[in-house]
Amino acid sequence: MEIQLPEVDWPLVSEMIQVIGAIGTFLAALVGYLTLRILVKQRRDSFRPNVVLGNTSFGTCYSKDTTLRSKWRNDSEDNVTFKLLNAGNGIAINLVVSVDWSVEDAIKYVKERDFDNEFRLSLSNDDLEIRTTFDKTYIFTHVGDTRTLGTLLTLSNSDNKPNTYVFPDPYLMLLSCLSYLLGRHASLKFLQLDEYPPLIYKIAYDDVEGKRYEANYVQTVFKITPESYIFHMVRR
Repeated sequence: MEIQLPEVDWPLVSEMIQVIGAIGTFLAALVGYLTLRILVKQRRDSFRPNVVLGNTSFGTCYSKDTTLRSKWRNDSEDNVTFKLLNAGNGIAINLVVSVDWSVEDAIKYVKERDFDNEFRLSLSNDDLEIRTTFDKTYIFTHVGDTRTLGTLLTLSNSDNKPNTYVFPDPYLMLLSCLSYLLGRHASLKFLQLDEYPPLIYKIAYDDVEGKRYEANYVQTVFKITPESYIFHMVRR
């Protein structure tokens, strides 16, 4: 018995082969495109800086006989700082640190706890004036605080050193007033420090290709006594 095979539709087979070939070409192009994207990303990552804090919990201590003016002088010079490091692969340039802080709220916070009106606090044209009634001490300081820190190399570079950033003077001076009041009034022992306005540091920098990066850190007062401050810093 003779078996008859179905007739092959050769035009249809040819079309199917062309479709399969087109799909293969498309997949090859897609793989090439994805590979190129990965290579481009790797190249960009090799130039990407990553500026981070070198310390997120820090503080300072004083002897019990430290005067208020000594605290003001020491704090404003070099007593309380944090460090910035570049943990990325690329160089960070045009590094700028700016501060967002409500000095008005801080003044109000201190005044509400100055039961005997021992401090005269005033703010005019971004200039903070602090005067005392008990020893006639006074000091002026400027509130605005935006600093250009320059260039940060990578951690792999042996010459890379942290950029040290000193806390804004008004912030520390008002805290010193608060620490003084703590030593004067036992009722202030359990301060609600979460009500004291936090400092927000805005850190901005560029990579070598000109792309801009930004990061915000929030600094809060964790603990304060007549002899010490402890701060915490978290990225937001």
